[in-house]
Amino acid sequence: VRLEDLASKAPAAASSGGDSGEVAAFVTAFDDFMAGSLAKFLSLSNQIGGDVKTGADLVEAAFKEERQFLVVAGKSKEPPQDVLAKLLQPISDKVNATQEFMEKNRRSEFFNHVAAISNAMPCAGWITVKPTPGPFVKEIK
Repeated sequence: VRLEDLASKAPAAASSGGDSGEVAAFVTAFDDFMAGSLAKFLSLSNQIGGDVKTGADLVEAAFKEERQFLVVAGKSKEPPQDVLAKLLQPISDKVNATQEFMEKNRRSEFFNHVAAISNAMPCAGWITVKPTPGPFVKEIK
């Protein structure tokens, strides 16, 4: 199974509310992250509200896209670079949206929070690191 073949099926699976069958162990680990650290971040951001909540919503959208990519990747082989770039584009768009939001909200009373959110989003790039993301994750910490 090739990643580009499954990519067209991924949006339908996501909109239907879940995965059919088993998911790879790394997807389960990502789900644990989303249910733990990310959920806590989202909850606290919602409590603060305003631009912080909006920024957090953008982060959540990026991580949902990333999860969808991981589900597809767990069921396929690596595609050529040009196809991979197209598959990663929705994640990139969401990450870029956090940067754009920060730039448009420089006068926000919560600008430091919004900037921290935006500046943290390159962490979503861990999925592109070869051969494994371990060194990247350590470096970004």
